Amino acid sequence: MDRHFQTSIVKWIFLALTVGWMILIFWFSARPGQESTEMSMSAGEKVAYLFVPGYRNWTEEEQKELAGRIDYPVRKCAHAAEYMVLAVWVFLTVSSFRKSVYTCVAYYHSLCGYR
Repeated sequence: MDRHFQTSIVKWIFLALTVGWMILIFWFSARPGQESTEMSMSAGEKVAYLFVPGYRNWTEEEQKELAGRIDYPVRKCAHAAEYMVLAVWVFLTVSSFRKSVYTCVAYYHSLCGYR
């Protein structure tokens, strides 16, 4: 394969990944409140399992209480991570279509609302 064809494929792969990530964010946002809460509580339980010493030995009630207390920070971190990944995909997509890094940064800032 020639270099131009490979570069063209990379552009469209980045674009597809960016749009796919946007669809994933929309899908997460469209979930009903109870379903979203259950998913973040499950994530909270996994975080506690990994980082809280002795968590495995706690009663189920104590585990659920801790998961409830860390639910808000877990949600916020997940939200920030979703958009951080989107920012990376947007940057890679824009930079694959632009030759100049400066032009790419200018487009990126205008897309993300930085003034």
